[in-house]
Amino acid sequence: MGKSGKRQNLLVSDAELRRRGISYFEVERGGDLTYHGPGQLVGYPIFKLARLREVQAFVRKMEESILRALAHFAIRGERRADHAGVFVRGAKIASIGAAVKAGVTFHGFALDVCTDLNYYHVINPCGMPGVGLTTIARECGRDVGLDEAKPIVRNAMAEVFEWTIPDEVPAAS
Repeated sequence: MGKSGKRQNLLVSDAELRRRGISYFEVERGGDLTYHGPGQLVGYPIFKLARLREVQAFVRKMEESILRALAHFAIRGERRADHAGVFVRGAKIASIGAAVKAGVTFHGFALDVCTDLNYYHVINPCGMPGVGLTTIARECGRDVGLDEAKPIVRNAMAEVFEWTIPDEVPAAS
């Protein structure tokens, strides 16, 4: 649950969440209520912003990165003027929520690659009752796993954020 979230967007009791093995957390990012779990590609790009007003541009760049990654899968993603995130034919495929502390971004995006969408039945995703949900795998009509999606999203982000990514990242010691 983000700091602007509303408890009524949680559609079951805390006891029911526990029964289902679902953990609930209140966090400091913007936005309402979302789900994180298996089959999602979650990315938290960390940037030092010169000014707080750059947050909206940062969010738009995350959206643009996801739109470009979806295009790689021949999926036409869309933005909504009234809500951060990425949609496909009105169904949400990626949630985005950012926060900034001391000029540094944290939190980011969750892209539904091969997520079990049944987990969303306990919430109004992002405070949007009745919003449809979809995944890359569903839109492609085939199995698409995180291992396939990760480099595509990474490369799209590198292009949009103008990163240089080394061919090989050294192992941590």
